Amino acid sequence: MEVRLEQVSKCYGKKQIFTDLSEIFVSGQITGLVGDNGAGKSTLLRLIAGLDLDYSGHIYYDGQPLTKPLYQQMTMVFQTPYLLKRSVYENIAYPLKLRHRPAVEIKEKTQAMIARLGIEKLA
Repeated sequence: MEVRLEQVSKCYGKKQIFTDLSEIFVSGQITGLVGDNGAGKSTLLRLIAGLDLDYSGHIYYDGQPLTKPLYQQMTMVFQTPYLLKRSVYENIAYPLKLRHRPAVEIKEKTQAMIARLGIEKLA
């Protein structure tokens, strides 16, 4: 999946977080976001995940604009391991449970994601 940002700007009140950000994130490519506290790293991730829709510019997924049905299919898993006070496996499975997916599908998709991330020892 390709995620493309075109001239994305975000501000909180009068504080400009970033202006006219354009970037392409390609599937299979590892991208690191670095910067000082308050630089906008988490804000950018929230925009990409559809958790914050108050921005200007455009965000596309495989050429399709970010829409409510599209972002309702996404899940953002935060890095804090105690976020849900569950195991890594349960944290990954949780969004599927919220969507009332069948147990077999939850197990298959959770195990596939764990393998994809190479975190079998943490699961």
